[in-house]
Amino acid sequence: DRIALMQNGRILATDAPAAVAASFDKTLLAVRSSDRYRALLALRDYPHTHRVYPFGEALHLADDRAGIDAARAATDAAGFLHEKGFGDASVEPTSPTIKDVFISRMGSVSPQASAA
Repeated sequence: DRIALMQNGRILATDAPAAVAASFDKTLLAVRSSDRYRALLALRDYPHTHRVYPFGEALHLADDRAGIDAARAATDAAGFLHEKGFGDASVEPTSPTIKDVFISRMGSVSPQASAA
């Protein structure tokens, strides 16, 4: 009925699973490219990146603009990637999961650690 997200003994969130997922407060995008690692590095320089990280076969990009329409955010991010030479990149809005909330709440991750 309820879950708790914890890191290093610290509780980050406690609620019903659906409520935890719904608490994600950014526009979330799924990014796919044949060169995922280079796309991850490029998206770190995207001006609207709050956080970007591998998520299954895609990258998840949390857009830092408050209230941005998800379709607009996807179009903007795809345009940025295409300008950077990722012609095969696709970007689409996606629903946040508990894992996204955990990553968001666990604090800053150094670029070297998240690339590993």
